[in-house]
Amino acid sequence: MFPRFHALMLHALAVLTLATLLPAASFAGISEPGTIFYGKIINRTSGQEYLLTNGHLLWTISRPDGSQVALATELKALRNGDNSYRLDVPHQALP
Repeated sequence: MFPRFHALMLHALAVLTLATLLPAASFAGISEPGTIFYGKIINRTSGQEYLLTNGHLLWTISRPDGSQVALATELKALRNGDNSYRLDVPHQALP
C-alpha cells in the first residue's frame, strides 16, 4: 500500500509543478506596453496664443547607434482641450 501512496504523491507533485510553470511560460511572450506621451502644441506666432488641434506631428528619435526612428500622430483636441496629441512610443524605439 505504501508504494502506491508514494507513486500517487509523486504524480500529484508533478501535476502541481506543471500547473505552476505553465502560466509563467505562457506569459513569457507578452511584451511590455509602450510609453505614451501626451502634449500640447501652442501657436505663438500670432498676437494671441492658442492650442493647435489640427495637423500632423512627426517625432524623430535618434538612437545611440546612429539609427533613427520616426513616429507620427494626428493633432486633435484631447482631454477637453488640455492636450493636442497622444504619441504611442514602442519600447524598441527608445534608446
